[in-house]
Amino acid sequence: MPRFFHPYVGKTLLALPLIYTTGWMGYYIYTDAKRRLVVYERKRTFDRRIQETHYLGAEPIDNKKRLAVGHLSEQDKELVRQRWASLKIWGRYVNPFPEWREQGIWEWFFWKLFLTPLSAIFPTEEYPSLEILQQLTEIVQPDFVELKKSSVDDHRLNYTWLGQSTSYVQMAGLKILTDPIFSDRTLDNPPFLGPRRLRPAPCNLHDLPGVDVVLVSHNHFDHLDIKAVHELGNTVSWFVPLGLKDWFNKEGVTNVTELDWWESAKFSHPSSSQEYNITCTPAMHWSGRNGLDTNTTLWGGFHVEEVEKPGQTEEALSFFHAGDTGYSAHLFEGIGQVLGPVTLAAIPMGSYGPRWHLSLHHTDPEGSVLISQDVSAKYSFGVHWGTWVMSDEPPTLPPQDLEIAKAEMGLGNQPDVMRVIDVGRTVVLDPSSSSSSSSSSSSLPSSSSSPLSTPSSSSSFTSKTSMSASTTPLSASPLDSSVLSS
Repeated sequence: MPRFFHPYVGKTLLALPLIYTTGWMGYYIYTDAKRRLVVYERKRTFDRRIQETHYLGAEPIDNKKRLAVGHLSEQDKELVRQRWASLKIWGRYVNPFPEWREQGIWEWFFWKLFLTPLSAIFPTEEYPSLEILQQLTEIVQPDFVELKKSSVDDHRLNYTWLGQSTSYVQMAGLKILTDPIFSDRTLDNPPFLGPRRLRPAPCNLHDLPGVDVVLVSHNHFDHLDIKAVHELGNTVSWFVPLGLKDWFNKEGVTNVTELDWWESAKFSHPSSSQEYNITCTPAMHWSGRNGLDTNTTLWGGFHVEEVEKPGQTEEALSFFHAGDTGYSAHLFEGIGQVLGPVTLAAIPMGSYGPRWHLSLHHTDPEGSVLISQDVSAKYSFGVHWGTWVMSDEPPTLPPQDLEIAKAEMGLGNQPDVMRVIDVGRTVVLDPSSSSSSSSSSSSLPSSSSSPLSTPSSSSSFTSKTSMSASTTPLSASPLDSSVLSS
């Protein structure tokens, strides 16, 4: 072996990991310090301008009352937008929220390579069987008969949950698909790195009766399936956060609108004169698909609102797709103040354990209820659970934790708030009817109950499935505990 190998190559191999780690630590320390400074300055500016512009005689106006949902002036809304504007430092987006803290890859390794094996050796509780998940929610086919009734002149509102954060919404003639993924695994290349679905998708993408708009909250694999992108292509209008348009263009998709937080675009229905405002909303999360592009693209949610026509008697409908997000009280209060109240909301409620690591990325069921209240959603559904095992909590736990959270908040008898429905279930909503908060039945089953049943007649929900699905759930790919280890 050459003599020069020992003093140079050996030392270099030892120094490279140290240099790499030190460099990233320095980067995180700098960016987090700058981020915290921006958060502090924004809050101070917001508080000062609120007080400067809203004095009534010698006494300031009650800010809490003035900033209530649906009562903000345009000047107040602009103050909220400025406080929660997107922030980019050194070419990467960061979360401008007081709850956020930077997390390096070493924290993820500590969780996955140390704590997870340790918990497997010394379990603190019994992991429930996946048959309980089948008891909580079935897999049914969407009601294609009902869905095909929707027309551009129809003011109906239909909601179908297709698993994870994929929702199919028909709202005032507009057909919306969110975070499309119908694949069995989150990763196709190499497939063994991506977890398998606990249960199959309730239908194929081509089974849906048309899609006008696709909302993509961020570029994580469980929210953006390249197969769905290629299948839909330029036949639909894609709405994505900043930075994602280039990725779509490389895949041959050019009908893409890129939006910053609070930025809006008007969408005109191709078959009618109906218009809709689509707004990208802030979220507390992150982005990345290959480890080298972390946070180079933005993440967020979307708010879609029907533009009222002259002489329209029905109330304008709206839909809020929260995307992936941790819970930030001030943030979602701000979204509610600017864009609320909303008619329908799809809010994540899974992949939240362990909380010390994932609370900033994914809200838990309690946080999802708070989001629903913050944006004043008339109807809200829980998504992002029971599809893949991507965290430590059992896939059966989110509905049970949601039931507990609602009970503790005194909302156990309000089925319209954060409802859990069967995968594939089509729900027909009637926004003109009164709220179902007077219903005495709980909206969630316990872990030992039978599958979710059709809501009681006192609820303003009307749940429908196709004839083939009304008698028996889908039987393809039954639950198998082997998916937990794949």
